[in-house]
Amino acid sequence: LEFRRVLFRSQNVCGEWISVTSRKRYNFICSGKDGLEIYEVGTGGQNKRGTGKITENGIIEVELLVVEKNRKAYLSLTPSDDGRKLQGPWHGDDLRESGHLIFYKT
Repeated sequence: LEFRRVLFRSQNVCGEWISVTSRKRYNFICSGKDGLEIYEVGTGGQNKRGTGKITENGIIEVELLVVEKNRKAYLSLTPSDDGRKLQGPWHGDDLRESGHLIFYKT
């Protein structure tokens, strides 16, 4: 039963997502039991930008490198019931940098 629950969570998260704010595309690739590798998808291919994990309660915790600003962003995303949207808060190393993100599955 536990394996099926983990597999279901992974299927809802793994795949390509587009950020509503930046319009960037990211490929969330499942690795290991609950691990993720995050790649930015662009015209030059894929570049690794971060890592993450799927917690026991289904939250996706991600550490993402924002190359243009040379900073890290820490995301805490919740999948929608239909598996087509991820949303939640983010913050930077400077806690004044924060907001809310929404991603849609492509």
